[in-house]
Amino acid sequence: MYRGGVRSKVFLAVIFASAMVGAPSYAAAADAPSTTATSDPTTIGAVDLSGTANSRGEAKPTVSEFDEAPPPPPRKKGVVLDSRIGVVGFTGDIAKLVTPAPWANIQLGYEIFNWLMVFGQGELAFTTTGGDGKTRTRAFPIFGFGGGLRLTVHATPRVALFLQPGIGAIFADVPDRALAIYGYSKLESLGLSLNGRLGFEWYAVNRHFALGISGGPRFAPSLAKTSATATAGVAWDTGAGIRYTF
Repeated sequence: MYRGGVRSKVFLAVIFASAMVGAPSYAAAADAPSTTATSDPTTIGAVDLSGTANSRGEAKPTVSEFDEAPPPPPRKKGVVLDSRIGVVGFTGDIAKLVTPAPWANIQLGYEIFNWLMVFGQGELAFTTTGGDGKTRTRAFPIFGFGGGLRLTVHATPRVALFLQPGIGAIFADVPDRALAIYGYSKLESLGLSLNGRLGFEWYAVNRHFALGISGGPRFAPSLAKTSATATAGVAWDTGAGIRYTF
C-alpha cells in the first residue's frame, strides 16, 4: 500500500508540472493574431468592394476617336459648271416696250485658286414687245455670251460671297427691222454688254455641289433708244442656281 501511494503521488506531480509548462505556450498562441484567412464576411466584403470600385474607376469607358463624326471632306477645286434660272428686267425707255423676261444662264469655268475663277458664259431670255399695251405684241429671244472673273470670299468653309464682273455681247433674234421701227435697231445685231453680279453660295457636304443666288446690273448701249433724249441702256438680272465642281 505504501509503494502504490508513493507512485500515485509521483504520477500526479509529473502531470501537474507538464500542465504548468504548456499553459504559457497555449496562452501565447491564443493571444497571437491569426495569420490564416479570416472568415469574417464584413471584412471580406470591404476588401472586395474596395477593389471592385477601383477596378471600375480604372475601366471607365472613354469616347474613342472612332466614335466621333468624321470631318467633312475638303471643298473640291477645279473645273466648275454653274447654271441658274431667273428673271432679266429692263430700265429706262426700253422698259416701256419690252417686258421682264424669263432668263437662263450657264457658265463653265476653272478655279485657279479657291478665291479666283475664270469663266465663259452663255445666256438666253424670252421677252415680248407688248410692254406699253399699244404696240403689236411680238415675242422674241435675246441671246448673250461672254466671260469674266469670279472673286470669292468665304465666311465659313461652307458659306461664301462672290463678286463677278463680266464682259460680252447680246443681240435680239428678230426679223429685220422688227425693233428698228421702235428705235432699237442696235439690238438687232451684236452689241457690247458689261455686267456685274453679287452672289451668295452655300456648299453642300458633298464636296462637288453648291447652291447659290445672285443678281446685278448690266450696261448695254444697244438697249438705249436711238434718239437724243434716250435714257441709258441698263438692265438687271437675278436668279438662283446650282454649281458642280468636277
